[in-house]
Amino acid sequence: FEKELPAIDIFVCTADSIMEPLILVVNTILSAMAMDYPQQKLAIFLSDDGASKLMFYGLLEAIEFSKQWIPFCKKFSIQERSPSAYFSTISVENAGLMDTNNDEITAIRKMYKEMEERIKNAENKNNTHPNHLSSLLQRKGFVDWKFVSNPNDHRTVLQILNDGRELEQVDDQGSSLPTVVYLAREKSPNHFHNFKAGALNALIRVSSGITNAPIILTLDCDMTVNNSEIAREALCILMDKTGDDVGYVQFPQNFRNTTKNNIYGDFIDISSKFDLQGMNALGGPLYIGTGCFFRRCSIIGKKYVGDSSDLLPWRKDGGIVNTDERISMLEQKSRVYASCTYEQNTLWGKEMGVKYGVIVEDALTGLSIQCNGWKSVWLSPERKGLMGIAPITLTQILVQRKRWSEGWFQIFLSRYNPFLYGNRKIGILLQMAYSSYCLWAPFSVVFLFYVLLSSFALLKGVAAFPQIWSIWLIPYGYVMSLAYLIHLMEAIVTGETLIGYWNIQRGWIIMRVVSFLFGFIDTILIKLGITNSAFVVTAKTTDKYVLERYEKEVMDFSPSPPMLNILGIFVMIELFCFIGAIVKMMRCTTIILERLFLQFVMNGMMIAVNLPIYNQWRIQDSPAGGARFAEGEKFFFVLIKKPIQILA
Repeated sequence: FEKELPAIDIFVCTADSIMEPLILVVNTILSAMAMDYPQQKLAIFLSDDGASKLMFYGLLEAIEFSKQWIPFCKKFSIQERSPSAYFSTISVENAGLMDTNNDEITAIRKMYKEMEERIKNAENKNNTHPNHLSSLLQRKGFVDWKFVSNPNDHRTVLQILNDGRELEQVDDQGSSLPTVVYLAREKSPNHFHNFKAGALNALIRVSSGITNAPIILTLDCDMTVNNSEIAREALCILMDKTGDDVGYVQFPQNFRNTTKNNIYGDFIDISSKFDLQGMNALGGPLYIGTGCFFRRCSIIGKKYVGDSSDLLPWRKDGGIVNTDERISMLEQKSRVYASCTYEQNTLWGKEMGVKYGVIVEDALTGLSIQCNGWKSVWLSPERKGLMGIAPITLTQILVQRKRWSEGWFQIFLSRYNPFLYGNRKIGILLQMAYSSYCLWAPFSVVFLFYVLLSSFALLKGVAAFPQIWSIWLIPYGYVMSLAYLIHLMEAIVTGETLIGYWNIQRGWIIMRVVSFLFGFIDTILIKLGITNSAFVVTAKTTDKYVLERYEKEVMDFSPSPPMLNILGIFVMIELFCFIGAIVKMMRCTTIILERLFLQFVMNGMMIAVNLPIYNQWRIQDSPAGGARFAEGEKFFFVLIKKPIQILA
């Protein structure tokens, strides 16, 4: 079906050139451009909500380097299409390739290092206009940035940097490069921009006026192609005669920088392997925000997809001949689609496109697509399709999970509640599957009540569970042991170590005590009109000391946000209750142990699983100016000091 392969529009979103490093975005763009797919049928659209001149420059660098990178990938059938990831693993995975083609690999590596150095210089404002790009810069220029003085208040910046349907720019083998488009949508303090959801809707409209590909792939700015054939893998489902009702194909979110023992207990791999893959049997998984191939008509809505008569024809007798003139007309026509006022009095964000109203626009959009009659498919090929970068500090993870739980709970309290909105549209089991995520936030209250009540009862010598010799202890023991065995089985199947399994248990506890609790509180405050939703970008930059600790699998609490005070109070209560109960047990060992056996087990496991928290080192300023942990003083006392003051 090579000749029948549809065109694909690839959307990459970025919002902050500082928190999302330029070289990271460039690698994502290059990996997308180099996919094993007809180049003239690929179009990459970069949405830059930070309206960064550097990001635009990085896109120009990516196009220039792709002229050598794409033929190199094709020649050696490279699977990892991100240059940075490829060069970091080549010595291990491609030793034979290195031996036989060392000169070519050395040459392309040198080109990449030179590009990387130019990008670093540009970020340091040492060299923004390299000589080898002077002709391209003269043609495209940076004219639009004369009108961009504030990233939150500027007109639309839209430039088609390469049109792959014409041989405007070709690689070293004479083949056309993919279409590449830069977009910084219009921003104004007088109009709410709807975060990432608004950026995606602007991309949908702008791409409809330029390429209008029937398939759309969404990528986070750090999510690179690890399997060069992922587009063909997805199309095996979307083009199949039984796949006409499939609205989107979702790939797992994998990370290349996860430590051996999963130090922060990230549960995404287990959730992907069991929860999301299991949803295939219920109508399909949710949309997780990245690595997803959509049918354009499914995300816009079938009844809203008009004909393409208003789009500028590609080739027409007597039509436009000059490529620059045609591109200029396309840019001018499409620019209005990214204006602040375009969506006013329309159904965009409500019935059309990515949905507004919650900060997890991806989950809500997937639910809406399924409720419109589409199915979805979870596709996990043997070789991982996409690889991203996981947060490497506890604070980054806590903030990210807080946003997730807050957004899910917003869905549950809105008209999009899975049981109400999905009634008679999707099956009851799929409604329950969605609701299990929606209830992350309120479950934190139940979890805290259950655990703390048991601990206080232990301190007071009050039995909260049956005695050790009671037959009624069997159900409790059965449920607890079976739950841990199931979690262990899931961890082993997904390739986790035993230490990794133990870390995941701690990760769930910390998420429930901190992230989910704050997500619950913020959602209630938003519903009461006391505060507003905020979309926090997950930082991709790291201090070298923080990175060293992460690679050594040492938990990092820097910087320490107020939410960690809750964690300090929690671990303090657990420890004090356990010590108090031990002191009481010394006076009457047998009676206390018989009555409180299960509570001793629960409280003891809670302390054991959180031992790394007690054993952390104190934060102090590093020579580089960033915060890191230095040896000398136990972190526990620093963590507990402020909570004690708060309690007092």
